[in-house]
Amino acid sequence: VHKPHLDALCHHGNPAEKFTLLLNLPDMKIFGNRVDDLPETKTSFDLIYHGTVSRRHGLEIAIQAVLALREKIKGLRLSIIGEGDDISRLTHMVEELNILDHVHIRKSVPLDELVGQIKSADVGVIPLLYDDFTKYMLPVKLLEYVALEIPVICTRTETIETYFDNSMIQYFSSGSATELADDILFLYQNPDRRRDLVANASKFNKVYNWEKQKQSYYQLIDALLEK
Repeated sequence: VHKPHLDALCHHGNPAEKFTLLLNLPDMKIFGNRVDDLPETKTSFDLIYHGTVSRRHGLEIAIQAVLALREKIKGLRLSIIGEGDDISRLTHMVEELNILDHVHIRKSVPLDELVGQIKSADVGVIPLLYDDFTKYMLPVKLLEYVALEIPVICTRTETIETYFDNSMIQYFSSGSATELADDILFLYQNPDRRRDLVANASKFNKVYNWEKQKQSYYQLIDALLEK
């Protein structure tokens, strides 16, 4: 599903010519460009994470960062939307820290509602915990945030850096709530950096999009049918 995945397979002795790369790209008919129709008087600063909620996704790091920033950023809110085996632990954590006004955890919502919530967010947060599994992840949520023109703060991994450089993503070190908090505060205080991240990350969509990728998929199917 991406080049580092291919490289790993070839490293184990598989011939590269047997593979076709097909990135798991968002449907741009659904995750189209962001429409800036938010009220100019918006007083909150909204972070969002959506998708699987498990320990490897590092969401306790995001919660700790919000805890550290709740007095520094007026109207700071983190929305966690999804399902998984870490929801109850995270919910208990938010209650124990008494930050229910700043962290909202919801189960999955209908797609149209989800897209609307992403569009209204200021920053997407992807705090993966780096390990032998997550280092090969190219999160679909990241590609959806980029498609919807939402700036992203993300754990630095080799796979993600293959497609997104420092001008496209605000990176932080795995497991560091302090670095994540610093990056959130930095983006809050620097809207120009947020705009630059969006503009630069959007270059990804010009190179990697389903309109182009589907031709590779069709060619693969045609080649199999010919045999």
